[in-house]
Amino acid sequence: MKAGASNIIQEIQNKLNLNKDTSLLCDKIADSISHAMGGTSGIILEIFFRSMSISISKQV
Repeated sequence: MKAGASNIIQEIQNKLNLNKDTSLLCDKIADSISHAMGGTSGIILEIFFRSMSISISKQV
């Protein structure tokens, strides 16, 4: 969990434009979790954020 959170924070700080596009932000969080976390919690969190990204992009 710590590795995933640290990676997310680093990604957000490196890409300042993410705060303007919520769908893209959720997608990048899913990418970060996929890259940094393992195990069941990593998979579940990745699916959660990926689904949120898709849902938000359909609403816009």
